[in-house]
Amino acid sequence: MEAPPLERKLVAILAADVAGYSRMMHQDEDATLATLTTHRT
Repeated sequence: MEAPPLERKLVAILAADVAGYSRMMHQDEDATLATLTTHRT
């Protein structure tokens, strides 16, 4: 079986990241924003 193209792999990673971020936001919006701010600085 041939490996999927790189672009397709990146799309899958991005989709998983968005889903994870959305889940975190739903669970605790304030803590998620604080974590995101910390990582950006």
